[in-house]
Parts: sequence; C-alpha cells; structure tokens
Amino acid sequence: MSDRSVSAEAQVQAEAELAKQLLSATDRERQKLYGTVYDEIYSMHLSRDPATLEFGATPRMLPFLLKLTRPGEPVLEIGCGAGLIAIELARAGRQVTALEVSEVVLDHARRRAAGVSGVHFEKVDGITVPHPDASFETAYSIEVIEHLHEQDAIAHFAEVHRLLRPGGRYWFATPSRLGSVGASERFGVEVAADADVHLKEWTYSELGHILARAGFNRLSVPVRVHRAQFLPWMPFALAMRAERARSRLLRRLLGVGAISVVARR
Repeated sequence: MSDRSVSAEAQVQAEAELAKQLLSATDRERQKLYGTVYDEIYSMHLSRDPATLEFGATPRMLPFLLKLTRPGEPVLEIGCGAGLIAIELARAGRQVTALEVSEVVLDHARRRAAGVSGVHFEKVDGITVPHPDASFETAYSIEVIEHLHEQDAIAHFAEVHRLLRPGGRYWFATPSRLGSVGASERFGVEVAADADVHLKEWTYSELGHILARAGFNRLSVPVRVHRAQFLPWMPFALAMRAERARSRLLRRLLGVGAISVVARR
C-alpha cells in the first residue's frame, strides 16, 4: 500500500471518530462542534490533497443547477466547501449566498472567488441560517445532509423551508442508505469495518415524511443518466416504490442508489 493510501486510510479513520463525537453530543454541543469538527476535516484534506475539498460537488452538476435557477435570482448553497459550484453560478449571473461551517475551507473559497461578483460566503453553525424569511428563490446542497445528526437534519429542512419564497425549491443530493457502499469502497482505501463518516443516511420514504413535516408538499426526483444529463422529473412516489425493490441491481437501474430530490415550497 502506498504512503498516499496509508494517509487516506488514516484520514477516513479520523473522520469516523469525529463523526462519533457529533453523534454523542447534545443539541447545544453540536451547534458549536460542527465548525470545530469540519475545520479539522478540511485541514486534513488540505494537507493531503486539496482536490478532495470538493467532496460530491462536480462541474457535472452545473447544467442542472443552471436549468433550475435563473440569472439575477437569489440562490442559497448549504455546505459550499471550496466554492466550486457557487462561484460558477455567480459567473452565470446568479446572486449566490454560500454557507459553510468551516472557516478553514471558507478561507480557501474566498481566495478562489477573488474578482468574482455575485457570490458571498458566510460561516454558520450548521443548524440555523441568519437570514430573514423568504430570502431565496432556490436552495441546494450536495452531499450535506448525511453529515448532519438526525435531529439537526429535521431542523435543517424546516429552516430551508422558512428561507424560501413561496414557490421556491430546494434541490439536495445525498447517498441512499439502501444503495450505500462502505467506506473502503467509497474512498478506495482499507479501513476498519465500523469506519463511517456519515452520521445518518436516508431513504426516500424517510425523507418524504420529514419534508412533509417541514412544509414541503410538492416533491419530485430528477433522473440522471450517463452521469451528466437530467431527464424530466420522476414522481416521488415512484422513487419510493423503486427503492423498495428487492434487487439492489434493480434499484440502481431505476436511479435510487443515490437520492436526488427537488422539494417545492
């Protein structure tokens, strides 16, 4: 195993231990702990390989977000990381507010965005967002909610609903608990069986319940093919039925190995 692989293995193990800290913390403790934990995680990424700062955000997602948003409208990104998507949306004329719990990665994002107008980066506690009601037309997050404690994820959806204008939409992507892979496969390294950096992975069925509790009453699923192109929406109920399919291969063919939802206010 190469030195680089050993470093990656150590990082996954360290992130799993930090995830356990968040899982065992009280509500009040987590509000302070998210920033501390992710400062440490992003510092590890920077020291090992800055390219890994992007996590799930990739340029392949830009065409979909450009279709979902319009020039000039206020857009909210939750968990912006190094700012790749937020900066490109701003270059395309969107007014982007990008939130992150880690000052370490925000410093990297702000330097990267130098000279780009229309994007503003803010540090938050991971639970609340200090903006007035109905501030945004569109919100999105990419591989974020699996890093939230279950109780904080429930509060998260209620907070996003508050921040959206009537008719506004929230697109989020997150791994499916039913289609999930282990840490060894996900990161390409040898790690202990209990090493998991996710606090809670969800199913469409579970998310349907908490989205309804938050006030989102129109849910749809954008179907992605060939890793880039999004087809017209799949009804949310169909995604739940596909998710219950016994065959893991069938679930993957139907596109429910990873969750993608547009929730409208």
